[in-house]
Amino acid sequence: MKRLRSIRWLVISLLACTVVALPAAQAHDGNFYNFDWEDFWKEYKEWGYPDGSRLPCNGSGEYSCTWAWQPWYEHGTDIPRFDSERYAGRTVSGYALMMYWYGGGKNLNGGVFRRETVQPCHTYRFTMYARSGLEAQHPPTTNARMQVGISPTGDYPDQVVLTPDRIAAITWSAPSNSQYAYVNQSVQAEAQGNTMTVFTRADTDPNNEPYIYWDEGSFTEVTRQGNLIDASQPLPASTGGIYNVQAAVINSQSAQVSWNTGSSSMLGQVLYRPVGSTQTISPTDTMTYHVHLPFVVGGVVSDWQYSPVDAWGTAHAITLASLQPSTMYEYIVVAYGYTGGACGTLVSETSEPRKFQTP
Repeated sequence: MKRLRSIRWLVISLLACTVVALPAAQAHDGNFYNFDWEDFWKEYKEWGYPDGSRLPCNGSGEYSCTWAWQPWYEHGTDIPRFDSERYAGRTVSGYALMMYWYGGGKNLNGGVFRRETVQPCHTYRFTMYARSGLEAQHPPTTNARMQVGISPTGDYPDQVVLTPDRIAAITWSAPSNSQYAYVNQSVQAEAQGNTMTVFTRADTDPNNEPYIYWDEGSFTEVTRQGNLIDASQPLPASTGGIYNVQAAVINSQSAQVSWNTGSSSMLGQVLYRPVGSTQTISPTDTMTYHVHLPFVVGGVVSDWQYSPVDAWGTAHAITLASLQPSTMYEYIVVAYGYTGGACGTLVSETSEPRKFQTP
């Protein structure tokens, strides 16, 4: 009988452990930007934060909590409070994060932040919905100056306090003061290292009772727009770092340019143009007191043409289309990425560009 009782208690204990473990597995859904963690909001008491401040937590228990977001505030301002919000009309969906202070009269300039691991020199966008005001019957904050921001260097607040110079170094969206309705705020920046830090911010007027809400955000990589170099300006000297450059003519109207950048993952682009497509005529006696532009031979101006930007990688191959038959082309390879400890541009030979001939 004693042995059966022991087995029974063992089974009950195992079942209890199984029930407790289920919420922890559900918590790690990887979505840190919607605040929808009903069972994982924990009281935040670090760095002197007042009782009652709560933030979403990645862990399943009070002692295994890893904060999904941490608070910050400007040095010399009052410490804001945070809590979850699920009141109908005050969220985009599910839960929202509320920054507030009962009683009013406080000078609040702060929000929450989290750090992300990124690829150097890649561009990322951070978005978050924001609104101010408790409800229409409650006096609104005259100006909440709500923003979202990115630190391209991954600056991380020490003791959750930021000085004005560090706040100014963050890339911020335009401020807004949407009252009682959410507005989507967005900002993007280029990573200067392996980490970036994203911030929400409200710099409220010190009047009445400020209530700020954030909900449903995202952090995503953005495809780079624009060319890697401005060919209307004098081209830089060859930098090195671009290897095995080759041009393979496909037919009379297309060719493929290929190269690699060793072990460095970079963006790529080709600049190309027909050779000898412009000619400048020296002034003669009959041209005195007149201004003459360069003559164009063959009706083609020798501006550099740009290929599309190739995706990140170490090996590149770009096909140039709509070329002219029986024409000599010169070309330059451009790469952009993390090189020499910083984001920079590499170019192949520019003083004597490489050439290929279409049949």
